[in-house]
Amino acid sequence: MHGRESSVMKSSTICRQYDEKCRYLRNQESRGESHMSIDRTRAVVKDLYSRICVAIQRIDMISKNIEDLRDKELQPQLEELIGSLTRMWETMLECHRHQHEIIKLVSNSGGIKVLIRSESQFQATLLLQVELKSLFSNFQRWIVSHRSYLNSLQSWLLKCVKSLRTKKKSRKKKDTDFQITNFAVAPIFTICEQWIKLLDELPIEDLEGGIKGLLADINHCMPRQEKRRGGSRSTFAIPNGGLNDEMRGIHRNDAHTDLQSSLESFLGKLEFFSDVSVHKYGELKKKINTAKEKYEEANRLH
Repeated sequence: MHGRESSVMKSSTICRQYDEKCRYLRNQESRGESHMSIDRTRAVVKDLYSRICVAIQRIDMISKNIEDLRDKELQPQLEELIGSLTRMWETMLECHRHQHEIIKLVSNSGGIKVLIRSESQFQATLLLQVELKSLFSNFQRWIVSHRSYLNSLQSWLLKCVKSLRTKKKSRKKKDTDFQITNFAVAPIFTICEQWIKLLDELPIEDLEGGIKGLLADINHCMPRQEKRRGGSRSTFAIPNGGLNDEMRGIHRNDAHTDLQSSLESFLGKLEFFSDVSVHKYGELKKKINTAKEKYEEANRLH
């Protein structure tokens, strides 16, 4: 891409020189200057024209190499990644659906309260908190990285179609309204555009809220240090620093929070997120196939 931009800049400089010399030649001819002077200017014009032709050929060659890299190497890898993500979410959906069914069966078998009394129960609950916090931060980072990669890729691709962007913006449309897929372009543009849209449509905030809600409920039910008449009895406590202010704000007032109900809600959100992801990635693959068919048809017509 940098080689192409460098060649374009050089050719632009040569074109400006060519235009200037052409104007100068016309002025010489209109003033009736000597044939020798006019011939020298014509020779310079011909040389500049030849250099422009060479620059155009070089730009075309570099552009073809970029298109080959984009369409024959990058696009198949992106399609393979989308296929892998689709299979991943299908597996996740099956797993979370099974987990959700189990917790629903347990919840429906009777109103059993979850009480944390022994040290082993406390340690298991503490480990669950740690894992949920890790899930929350890793999920956020994964989404951010996902968006960053796709936006960077789309930005790189749009450098190849700067002229289309200029044409679109000249119609006084906002740049945010620009959709490159309105034009006959390679399917990889559809991949990026629709993939970014897919991320925007996922129930991300709903799942994040489910994780924070379960964390808050667990923290609410953790035992505190107690002193009883006739001696002291220590139960296990988690410090207030265990959750941030946002998560502590979600605490319920009910001292007997039903963790089974909270866990059932959380697993339901996991199942729903996985289900939506499978559906959205399936739609994305269909849109890619449609874009490939249109692109092939456009190439046949030309």
